[in-house]
Amino acid sequence: MGSTKVIRLIVDVHVTDARALIRYARKQYEKCWASDLVEEQGRSLGAHVYEALIASNDNPSPMDYGIEILDHKTEERDAW
Repeated sequence: MGSTKVIRLIVDVHVTDARALIRYARKQYEKCWASDLVEEQGRSLGAHVYEALIASNDNPSPMDYGIEILDHKTEERDAW
């Protein structure tokens, strides 16, 4: 169990209510980091999804359960 691996996780997210997402992500970001998401990360929906799902949610820190987020990338396109 001592070896380390790099895992690439690809998740497609269909945003059905952008306003609700933005409100939630900004609230969580401010609660976790005491600063404004838009000022720090920009206005893209991708940044808001990342914060809502991974970086600023109520789960424990990734380091607490043995992972480190090395990088992330968001892309936006029209829904199918």
